[in-house]
Amino acid sequence: MNPLRRFISLLALATPLLFPVQTFAAFGAVASGGGFICDTGGGLVFTVNSGGDLSSIKLNGNELNISTPSGVNSGFGASSVASAAIGGYRWKITCVNGDSTHYYLFQNGVNVIYMATYAGHDTEWRFIPRLDNSKFKVVPYCSDYTPGGTAIESADTIQLANGDTVSKYYGNAQMKDDVHHSVSGTAGTATMWMGNRETSSGGPFFRDIQTSAGGTGSNPYNYMKSGHAQTESWRQGLHGIYALSFGGTPDFTIWDPAAMIGWVTPGGRGHVNATISGGDLVGYSNANAQYWSPAGLSPGMKPGTYEMTLYKGELEVATSSVTVTAGGTVNKSISSTFSFPSTIWRLGTWDGRTTEFMNGTNVLTRHPSDHRNSAWGPKTVASNAASSWPCYMFKGVNNGCKITFSLSSGQVAAHTVRIGITAANSGGRPQIVVNSWTSPAPASSTQPASRILTIGTYRGNNVLYTYDVPASAFVSGTNTLTVDVISGSSGTWTGPSIGFDCIELLN
Repeated sequence: MNPLRRFISLLALATPLLFPVQTFAAFGAVASGGGFICDTGGGLVFTVNSGGDLSSIKLNGNELNISTPSGVNSGFGASSVASAAIGGYRWKITCVNGDSTHYYLFQNGVNVIYMATYAGHDTEWRFIPRLDNSKFKVVPYCSDYTPGGTAIESADTIQLANGDTVSKYYGNAQMKDDVHHSVSGTAGTATMWMGNRETSSGGPFFRDIQTSAGGTGSNPYNYMKSGHAQTESWRQGLHGIYALSFGGTPDFTIWDPAAMIGWVTPGGRGHVNATISGGDLVGYSNANAQYWSPAGLSPGMKPGTYEMTLYKGELEVATSSVTVTAGGTVNKSISSTFSFPSTIWRLGTWDGRTTEFMNGTNVLTRHPSDHRNSAWGPKTVASNAASSWPCYMFKGVNNGCKITFSLSSGQVAAHTVRIGITAANSGGRPQIVVNSWTSPAPASSTQPASRILTIGTYRGNNVLYTYDVPASAFVSGTNTLTVDVISGSSGTWTGPSIGFDCIELLN
């Protein structure tokens, strides 16, 4: 052999020893048992089983899932599962069950499971990662069932041995701020990213299940549609893209070309440029989608006609209508129409919230019966002492709270009392007594049929009650206004009740 050729041949044999070739995991999806084993090429390998659920999630060979699969609802129940490569560095798994489709998507070298769910019919929809609690022990305290305790109301709310209450409902994130839920531990951090909420229901201030931990599982939920204090009809269509990540922040923009049922590209959307007065936030909603933003440009919206709602805090103060077209931007002004007459006194703030009242923030992360709350009363407070007035009134717990106030002889005249509520349970509504005068019984309001005030939210439907009080009801000097919750029903914590927004005596 030519000496030069012999040298080159020997060098070729020696090169792998002198300069080891870096090898990568096999990115892609391999058929297995009617489903697919999916390898991100970055250390994350997950198995989509024949039912469309995740029966295994391994990170660097470490199994993170418990024996119960992670998945949509209590099991998606797919009748077919198929896979397809997208552009060489992305992959999509499509799981079909009748009129509904669930997608898993992953990118080469990225330890993120992207997902989207097309909900074709009315039901609750949620994705539940069922991660190993022994590896993800760090969860929000208010949602940690693992110490064990006694169920109150139902199995989803328990009282621990130390008297604290916890529930999967408890947290402090509203949909507009609910970006992600995380659990962590020896296996690192697992984060559920909510992604696009345009097909969910409830609006910007809606609260729902966020995280739970109990038994062997830690569960950072994505609740897409629920029946928990639901104030509007469910929407059908595509939820997502959302994601379960094991390190890093997902990039949702890379999936535009991925064909999915109900997917609307940025070019197929339009915007509203809102000018607002007397409010803080604008909501947009119709039967197909919901959005929100402060003044200025809205998110990209599906074409259609929307109800446009202006909020002061969380209180609706104006509505209008706006039509969005694909690729277009429409300029729209909206101003508050809510009346703020002069008052003799005002207890609280007109903002659609109960948070300025006693226990107003506590009830977002614990049950009203929790021993850590201030005693509910019934209370007697001065007309300027909002922090002493209970945020909720329960017919069977603290009915008959009182507000004391003084009037001069010149103020003894006919007046109007206004009470705003954020929600009501079991037909509860406020009736008032001024000294010895009792108001007529008002009608009950329209509210969600489910529990509201015990599941970590004060929001149902805001309602304004107005009472015309004759001059003969008032006296010069000290007066007492008593508020009672009335209803044909009974009960304690889940019985007739109301959440307070504001109470005022007009001048």
